[in-house]
Amino acid sequence: MDNFHVIGSPISHSKSPLLFSYIFKTLNLNACYDKILIEDEQKLSDYIHDIKINKTLLGINITMPYKETVIQYLDLLTEEAIITKAVNCISIKNQNLIGHNTDIGGFKQLLIHHNINIKSNNYIIIGSGGSARAIIWSLINHNAGNIYILSRNNQTAKTLIDSFKPYLNKSTLQLLNDSFNSKFCNIINCTPIGMDQNIDTSILKHLPDCCYNIIIDINYNSTLNSFKHIKSRKINGNAMFIFQAIDGLKLWLDIDISNKLAYNELEKIIIDVK
Repeated sequence: MDNFHVIGSPISHSKSPLLFSYIFKTLNLNACYDKILIEDEQKLSDYIHDIKINKTLLGINITMPYKETVIQYLDLLTEEAIITKAVNCISIKNQNLIGHNTDIGGFKQLLIHHNINIKSNNYIIIGSGGSARAIIWSLINHNAGNIYILSRNNQTAKTLIDSFKPYLNKSTLQLLNDSFNSKFCNIINCTPIGMDQNIDTSILKHLPDCCYNIIIDINYNSTLNSFKHIKSRKINGNAMFIFQAIDGLKLWLDIDISNKLAYNELEKIIIDVK
């Protein structure tokens, strides 16, 4: 049996095992997918050490808060993982742990699925962690206009901005501050806001008063309740989550299953099970 994990903290909310179990059953694959709580970085180090010794896994998904810290324990990184400095998927080949960033491809497919045009539009990114890095890289590659970062940690945000300076091309990337003067903008939430009603939403008070065309919350199953006061088209991260899963399996098993699964059925799995 092929074994796979998703690791993070918290992890109890994850619906990845449900989605993958459905995929394995549908495709008649002899495989198992489990969620593993990793409480801190020492536990992360221990977990990776055990993986390398026991050699029982073919692939791992990484969720918050380890998309950046996990890199130091890996043997190889793809170019996109190197540029974004974030990994959310690990494949295991020839005893090497290889770090990938499937957030990028998943977000690209979300844009296609919802017919969203990025070019020349302005975006406010909420957050400055590993997910935000992948989204910003996607925006740059789609020639977004001005990209603004709203983060609780300005130092992390500034480090992020510096790391992307060589790649900006036609886009600009800066902290959201009082000099913001765009009349039209879009929002992409890359924080846990929307996943849990108990999460502090005070950062949203710093969003400028302008016309927002689209709000994307990359969290799957998000109701976007925190943005109810803003009149705009609202999109959650269901599509991104589903296409990430498909990309992950392609990396792990060297098979393309995208034409063997119905998107509507996959989305139903994560919506119906509460």
